[in-house]
Amino acid sequence: MYDTKIAMVLEAYSNVFSFIASTATIPLLLSPSLICKNFIKKGFSDDVRPLIFVGGLSRCILFLQFGIQSGLRSLIRVHSFGTLLYATYLTLYYIYCKNRVPLHKMLIKAIIFVLILLGFVNFKTDSLITVHFGFIVTIVHLSILASPLMNVKNVIKTKSTAGMPFPLIICGTVVSVSWLLYGISIHNYTLILQMTISVILTGTQLSLFVIYPSKLPKPVSKDE
Repeated sequence: MYDTKIAMVLEAYSNVFSFIASTATIPLLLSPSLICKNFIKKGFSDDVRPLIFVGGLSRCILFLQFGIQSGLRSLIRVHSFGTLLYATYLTLYYIYCKNRVPLHKMLIKAIIFVLILLGFVNFKTDSLITVHFGFIVTIVHLSILASPLMNVKNVIKTKSTAGMPFPLIICGTVVSVSWLLYGISIHNYTLILQMTISVILTGTQLSLFVIYPSKLPKPVSKDE
């Protein structure tokens, strides 16, 4: 799946990569605070997609469980902190949200989904449960990470990336590369798969910012 010679070289630095990956993840976890700052300043959060916070919290909880199952202390530390942060972000989003009906529906679905997965991993005794759960977490992680790409049609139509969360995407790229190197160094195939695809997805999203500006084009005046 990857060059074993490279893996052997990286293995000697696994603790270093663990530290770098964990440290690099902190800005990613803190980046939604910029989004929160903006909607607090405006006084409402309805123009921000709730999936950023609901999905982020769900992902942190699942990665925390995956870290526990895999015995990866770096994942446990980072995503314990992430769970606390995203719970705070989501609370702020909820307070400033005017129309909470769509948010309630998304929250109910997310809670049920996460509880089912946690129940699956805690009550199933299969020796391959860590592998199976890791595969599920990978799908969830990539689905959330790729969600901004669902807006590609609108980006091309408006020729603007204004609706895409640039801070999250740029931080996500750095973090994905860091965890990929760590995954290779400890020979964790699940982590390698997750982060290889993550790097591809975040790289694709970043390319849109190169092609299109982050501001909507000014409408042409009728008098011109």
